[in-house]
Amino acid sequence: MPAPSPGQSASTSQEPEFRKQVDEVSIDLTVHNKKRKPILDLKPEDLAIADNGTPVKLTELHLVRGNSARGHLVTLVFDPFSGAVAREARVDAQKILKLFPEKEYEFAVLDLGGRLRLLQPFTTDRKLVDSAIAVETDSHPITLTTTLSLDVNITRDTADSKRSAFAGAAEKNLIAVARTGVDASGRNAGTIEKQRAQMLLSALQNAQKITQEQHTYRSLAGLQALVESQERAPERKALIYFTRNRQMDSSAQQMITKVAAAATRAGVTIYIVDLDAMNDAHSYEMSNAEGNAMPRFVPGKDKIGCGSGGCEYVQRLQQEYGEPIHGDPSTSGYVWKSKHDIMVMTDFQRQSGDYAMFAYKKNPMIALSEISGGLYLDPQNGFKKGLLQLSEELTTYYEATYTPPKHDSDGSYRTISISPVRKDLRVQSKAGYFAVAPGEEQGLRPFERPMLKLLDTNESPADVPFHATVLRFGEMTEGNTSTLAIAVPVKTLDFQRNEQDHLYSAHICLEARVRDSHGVEVERVGDDITSRGALESVDRDGTAAITLDRHFISAPGPYMLEVAVVDRMNGKVGVQRIPFEIPGPEKAGISDIVLVKKTDQIASDDQDSVEPLRYESSRITPNISGELAPGAKGLSLFLVLHPEAAAKGDPTLEMQVIHNGKAGRRIPLPLRSGLAGAALPYMASFGQNALAPGDYKVIAYLKQGDNLTEKQVQFHVGQNGLGNQPETEAGSVQATVASLDPSAGIVSGGAGQLAITPLDNPTAPLAPEAAKQLIEDARERALSYRDSLPNFMCVEVTNRSDDPGASGRWKLHDSLVEVLKYRDKQETRTTIELNGKRSTVDRQAMRGSLSAGEFGGVLQAIFSQPAQAEFKWKSTEALGTGTVQVFDYNVSPAHSNFTVTASNGRETKPGFHGQVYIDSATRSVRRVSLIADELPKNFPTHATRIDVDYDYVAISDRDYLVPVSAEMRLIQGRHSAVLNTMEFRNYRRFGSTMRMVNYTPLDPKPDQK
Repeated sequence: MPAPSPGQSASTSQEPEFRKQVDEVSIDLTVHNKKRKPILDLKPEDLAIADNGTPVKLTELHLVRGNSARGHLVTLVFDPFSGAVAREARVDAQKILKLFPEKEYEFAVLDLGGRLRLLQPFTTDRKLVDSAIAVETDSHPITLTTTLSLDVNITRDTADSKRSAFAGAAEKNLIAVARTGVDASGRNAGTIEKQRAQMLLSALQNAQKITQEQHTYRSLAGLQALVESQERAPERKALIYFTRNRQMDSSAQQMITKVAAAATRAGVTIYIVDLDAMNDAHSYEMSNAEGNAMPRFVPGKDKIGCGSGGCEYVQRLQQEYGEPIHGDPSTSGYVWKSKHDIMVMTDFQRQSGDYAMFAYKKNPMIALSEISGGLYLDPQNGFKKGLLQLSEELTTYYEATYTPPKHDSDGSYRTISISPVRKDLRVQSKAGYFAVAPGEEQGLRPFERPMLKLLDTNESPADVPFHATVLRFGEMTEGNTSTLAIAVPVKTLDFQRNEQDHLYSAHICLEARVRDSHGVEVERVGDDITSRGALESVDRDGTAAITLDRHFISAPGPYMLEVAVVDRMNGKVGVQRIPFEIPGPEKAGISDIVLVKKTDQIASDDQDSVEPLRYESSRITPNISGELAPGAKGLSLFLVLHPEAAAKGDPTLEMQVIHNGKAGRRIPLPLRSGLAGAALPYMASFGQNALAPGDYKVIAYLKQGDNLTEKQVQFHVGQNGLGNQPETEAGSVQATVASLDPSAGIVSGGAGQLAITPLDNPTAPLAPEAAKQLIEDARERALSYRDSLPNFMCVEVTNRSDDPGASGRWKLHDSLVEVLKYRDKQETRTTIELNGKRSTVDRQAMRGSLSAGEFGGVLQAIFSQPAQAEFKWKSTEALGTGTVQVFDYNVSPAHSNFTVTASNGRETKPGFHGQVYIDSATRSVRRVSLIADELPKNFPTHATRIDVDYDYVAISDRDYLVPVSAEMRLIQGRHSAVLNTMEFRNYRRFGSTMRMVNYTPLDPKPDQK
């Protein structure tokens, strides 16, 4: 990366952020007139400014044009795109890049392809930036691009491998510069370049932590990590995010607020470039189709049916204004007809109190731009104007300062309101700031400040019970590594119960810090967490807990862990202070032994090699309570071995189990040879046999040469429900080494004996009893799914493609956009667009295959009792930010309720099979596939498959599990294949107060009687 110019170096001595000033607030203003031309002669008296409602006067105001001594950092972030959308992203990025002056602007390029990933660190070299953008937006899909995240081998982008290699080289170079100041080629980097590299490396690492700790979208975690990493940079900072509209639940929308607050604290202005071509371009048609009381968008009438008296027509979704719906005028008064019944049924404006919810809502990420003082840019609507405004804001603006009124430095958010006194002015700036005392740390969120003050006192309230500890793992890749771990049992909190959805919702804030013997803070973590899970995990076994862990590097010595937890539902507080010591290196060492609560699959692109709670491709959640439920099975232990590099001979490992004071014999466990000097993660398991109640102690012994090290862990197994289990005889509990073949399983060594074995596969099979219970819980939710949904509307986008030779070469046939209305457990659809043009064609009149029943129909077909589906557990997998249990299932033809209708109208009910993905936390189905078995040989359709993805989406003031995408595939005729991809967007709730007045169904056609 080229060395910074002299102007950039000078900018480091300036402090643009108001938070560094003792008694002044500094803000940047962009000012233009009604015609959006910049104002260049602004005076302080032209503006009226209020700080949290109190008028203040500007003490300084000056214009900045073009280059600034402060310098500018511009971060370009891309969501993954393919095909035409990727090309559009490249064109838009190039247009934006041309807006900036050649000097004093540094650019970095990153993407969110599974995780936050670097393609180009900060540089002033535009050629390097152009090259990174070209690689990021390069796309060569060899089949149809699908909206579904299922692995069905439909789309493969050959540019992905090049992109991954490019990012890998960039990140390798970044790590070298951040740690040594020398890049991969041996070039010495300057001080500023090293600081930039450290800033980006911090963002890459923290993005992984935020994803894991807050269980949020990786894109939001990446954005938060980026803006937080730039907080101390003195330059003027902008982040331009290329994205597409998406569905989000309420917790994700809360996360957006967190990111926006972090951007405000860091002084990062966020600009959103929304590449979703659907939402703005067709918002007018959508709101008409949704019944928003707007004028009709297509003159004419629609045929609603025909009977013996002829056909009936009505105006296309026409809404009347200012007067009630009435019949046609005649000499004898108003005459009511069937068309007026239709008008009543579609008159949402008058009969629903929730009609305001129909108002079109754009990308939820607009809040990021609005709060941080940025812009929302839509390439489909007014993009040129937005580009000009973006250019003006980043290159022509005012720097203003004022002295705020006296206030408490409590970290609260204070608003800044600016009103033009001079006519025809339009002013844009940040919406406010966080009040902090001079010298205090600036990265604190509002909830953290009072919690830290509580930790600074000697008070230790215990109104919120929780568990906290530090797990010490010894010398790892980055140094002496430990993990602070916290677990708050949900049963001790004041949580909300949703009996209809079988879910609980709990909300806590926590703050934890580690301080050394001198009181110096070594590590600190704070979070505001909303947790959702199955009620059964609270009511049935009480295992539900809100957990957080964070690893840190520290030198050997004494430390203090301080933790504060606040239950946001009732304001109760719990505080713990726990002394601990980090030991020095041992010749042959063992880490703390960790009880494994669960293991989660790690995404293939998660490269956080520093994380100590990791075994192979799984991440470990520790059980730090030391308590196991009665009849616990599948208990695993995790530890890290540290063989001595200089010692002669290979190390040996032994384990001993002590139950209720009765010791078994020490049993050797196998280790791979040639491990001296390397940290070795190791897992052992008690197998699938139920543990007898009582107190347990497990001791691990590592011996190498003359050195012997031991560590132990203790835990307790409850007794409820196991009162008739015989007590183990003295000395009969022992460890036996089972086969190293994971498929061989782990068996008891005999009556009263306990087996323990090394574990090659950390993801143990789900116990049969647990699998059966999970299926029954999922069945209960599936069968009540329709009842749990509110009346709502959404937009369904269907892309239909053909592959005449069934060779994988898909060709888009048409694209259909419909408004889907779900009311009183029934789905209806209204067409608003066909192939990019307005349309009111009825889907029943369209040729080709279409699907319905995603809102419960598929689930009913699988889980209903008459179906008698047979389920078999297959695997544990990661889905989104959670863990799912995957089951294969099969329904025989005799019990099938799945109907396949051919193009000629023939119907058949075949048997079917597929997979269901059940969320381990909520026990609801998150993904399902349905594949027809052995269709009749003379049936026009030879094969069919349906896949549906479900996710939580905020509708009104609640989160609901709804379809977000689906696919249907058919093989018809001899070879022809059909593929439909469906995406469900813009969920809106509407009231159920609509009435049907004098409604009489039309007579059916003669041939339908």
